[in-house]
Formats: sequence, C-alpha cells, structure tokens
Amino acid sequence: MMNNYPKVSICIPTYNYAFYIASAIESVIAQTYANFELIIIDDCSSDNTGEIVMRYADLDKRIKFYKNDRNLGMVENWNRCLERATGDFLKVMGADDLLEPSCIEKSVNVLIESPHVSLVSCARLLIDKDGHPIRASAYSHKFQIVSGIKVIRKCFFTANLIGEPTAVMFRKKDAARGFDPHYRQLTDLEMWFHLLEQGDFAYIPEILCKFRVHLNQTTKTNIKSLKFIDDEILLFNDHIEKRYLGNSHINRQRWKFKLCYTIWSHKFIGLDINTIRSRIRGYMPLFLFYPLAYSRLLKDKVMEVARSIL
Repeated sequence: MMNNYPKVSICIPTYNYAFYIASAIESVIAQTYANFELIIIDDCSSDNTGEIVMRYADLDKRIKFYKNDRNLGMVENWNRCLERATGDFLKVMGADDLLEPSCIEKSVNVLIESPHVSLVSCARLLIDKDGHPIRASAYSHKFQIVSGIKVIRKCFFTANLIGEPTAVMFRKKDAARGFDPHYRQLTDLEMWFHLLEQGDFAYIPEILCKFRVHLNQTTKTNIKSLKFIDDEILLFNDHIEKRYLGNSHINRQRWKFKLCYTIWSHKFIGLDINTIRSRIRGYMPLFLFYPLAYSRLLKDKVMEVARSIL
C-alpha cells in the first residue's frame, strides 16, 4: 500500500500568485504518490488566492491552507511552511511551478533506498509565464549519488547547479534549523549546503518538474536591486573558512572570478555602474583581463564597468 510509505509534506508558500496556483495544486493532486500533505501558506495576498485554494481544500483533505496575520516575507514564510509540515520528507514548491506526476514517487524512492542521501534533485524544464518551454536544466545526464561536500565545492565556485526548491526533496530532520533569514537571493543554495554537510547528494536526470521564469518573481527583483551580490558575499564569508573548502589564496581568487563573471554575464549588462562598484568594493580587484575578457560576453558596457572598478 502506498499509504504505508513515508509521508511527504509538499509546501507552497505564496503571495499574490492566484493566476498560477490552481495549476500548481493540480500538478500535486495528480501525483502517483498518494501519502502526502499539501501545505499552502498565503503571506497576506491581495488577490483571490485564498478563494482558489479553499475550493481545492474542500475537495481534498490532504490540502491544508493557512493565511498569515501579517506579511512575513519570502524566507520567513518558507520557514512557516517547514514548521507546519508533519511529513518525513519535505518539498518546498513555487506557487507558479509544476510537478510531473511521478516527481514525488521517484524522489521518495531515492531517499528510502539511500538513507545516507540528505538531498535529492532532478532535472527541470524552465518555462515562461505562459508555460512555453525555454530550456532544460540538469546537473548531470545520468543518475548519480555524489558526496555532499563535493557538490558544495562545485557549486561554491560556479553556481546553484542543484536546482530550485521545486526540484529538490530532503528529510525534515535534516532541515530542523530552517532557511537562514539573513539570505534573500541565495536562500535555497545556502540551505542545500547545510543539508549536504549532513549527507550525500542524489540526482535524477529525468525532468520531473517545471520551473517558471517571469518578471514578477522575487528573484528577478533581487537581481535588479543587486541584492544577489550581498548574498554572494555573505555565502563566501560563511563558508570560506570551512575545512572542506580550504581558505587558500587560489580559492579566494576563484570565488572572486565567479562573482566577476556573474556580474558581467549578459543578464546584468546595463546595471548601474556606480551601484555595482559600491557593492563590490573591497572584494576586488577581480581578474579583469582573465579569459572572460576574450569571451563574447565582453561588450562595450562591460569594459566600462571594468574601468570604473579599477
């Protein structure tokens, strides 16, 4: 019986996502894995999110709906979801994202079969606001279980290769600390590091979820306001002294180069130069004439940024 399997808490923290949340809920209800609870916490939305969710909750008792008395913000609402969760395994899902029908079942099977795994992720399909595919994103093209520390090292010097919350599942006991409220942009990656310090990483190469990309996302707002730079620096300061990373001169320069590359990538061309300079002062010089200087990303605007930092 499927109900004898571990209980999974699927958590959807939401704020003004009435346009998408019905599709998200339906993708959860359609799961092949039956023993789950769906916890939805509304962070004081001004739209009709509550009406939509309650219609589904009246039909399926596995759906539990809560509304905060005041707006807590993204990270605090994520933690409120974790507090409400009663399952053995947890998935925090975006209110605008979608799960493939076998997503929960396949993730649970990995955690059951591999008790030393503390975080499991899957390939995902990025879609636009209308659900049209943009591209697939994957950590690997084959199933693998990797040392958690090895994955932390890889992501620390590159990017979040693990995926967004919708793509991952983890054990509730390993996440008792909750998401760190000091972070605003790299909140998920910092939590993945915390979990991977406790066990291994398992990766399912199959696309089991869809991650929606649109301008109304909090992450997009954080990029525009350059909050991502603050989080990059915070993550660096919180982890560079850890023994498994190695606080060497080379590693510090590798991280600086990564930050430089992130700022210079085409996503951030056009940001205010003076604002960038004030954010990263003290963490330079970055290797301004590394191979990046010869890449196609290096445009006139980039050169202007580089000169302003020197």
